[in-house]
Amino acid sequence: MAGMIFDLEIQYEDQDAVDEVRADQRDMVAFETKYRIGTTRALDEMTVTFLRYIGWHAMRRLGHTKDQFEEWEKTVTSVSEPEEQEDGEGEDANPTNPAP
Repeated sequence: MAGMIFDLEIQYEDQDAVDEVRADQRDMVAFETKYRIGTTRALDEMTVTFLRYIGWHAMRRLGHTKDQFEEWEKTVTSVSEPEEQEDGEGEDANPTNPAP
């Protein structure tokens, strides 16, 4: 877990666009300091709060929001890890034009 990184997708109400952000140990430390709970325990007990907080913290750290957590969170409908795609799947895949 020492090098743990979370790639996150953040969806907002009234927006079709999804923000993508990478949270790392800097964001986990901020979570652990605020909630006084370790990352491993947070994942077991409060995954939604953990993901939302580290997503917000990464967005703020990177300059993508200036809002405080409580204000930012009011507009967020979901924070999740992207679904893994199998080889050949994704935005560039075209089922009518198979790869050679």
